Amino acid sequence: MRHSLLVLLSLSLLTFNLSAQITSVKESAVTQSELGQAWQEVIENHSFSSIVARHTTFECPIKSKSGQTVNEGRASLQRDIVAESYSLGAIPSNVAVEVPAQDPSKCSGGVDAVIFSDGHSEGDPDAVNATYQKRLGYYKGLTEVLKLLDTMRTRDRIQRTLPTRSMVA
Repeated sequence: MRHSLLVLLSLSLLTFNLSAQITSVKESAVTQSELGQAWQEVIENHSFSSIVARHTTFECPIKSKSGQTVNEGRASLQRDIVAESYSLGAIPSNVAVEVPAQDPSKCSGGVDAVIFSDGHSEGDPDAVNATYQKRLGYYKGLTEVLKLLDTMRTRDRIQRTLPTRSMVA
């Protein structure tokens, strides 16, 4: 019994430490949009660098009518200007923006990892690593596409320089 209490205490402290690692982002309370259709929160960047990627996780346990948890629901959202183009936009230093959230009466959570334009990151190491792994995949894919485009350009250049039958006859 004492061992299980120690494990629970350790896990709760670990969760606290992971969320406490994001010192450069301040989150506001979750509120409902003016139209009442979506939940949102305001995050403010207190770093000297722009936020270029963020990972948000909300834990949303599903309870039965008797109050028992029947399913541990999880809603995650990853936003990254590398993956979603610059139309998403970075969050500059000392700027606050509204971001999607979940109903606070049913879910807990928020931003659990961020990556900044200067390359440093804060938050959950697994979420940061997952973002970097996705970026690596994008870079590898882009490298392959560029090779194919170069091959097509070279092939087109060769075909334009070869004499045609009408030029030979």
